[in-house]
Amino acid sequence: VSVAFGPYPCELVAGSSSTSMLACTTAPASSPSSLYNLPLKVNIQGQTPIYCSSSNCVFSYSSSKTPVVQ
Repeated sequence: VSVAFGPYPCELVAGSSSTSMLACTTAPASSPSSLYNLPLKVNIQGQTPIYCSSSNCVFSYSSSKTPVVQ
């Protein structure tokens, strides 16, 4: 199973997924111009990928939630 928001992969969190829920950690965004309302893509090997771009399953990067190390 692989998950992505727009062009950015989302790494599945081991032990945090079930048949009805997936938990993942987003990759860093590389292009500040395309960080909002990214559509969800779930790909299960051997099946047609699932795409969702409705308002209840899009992702937006937030600088307020980005960790900063000093």
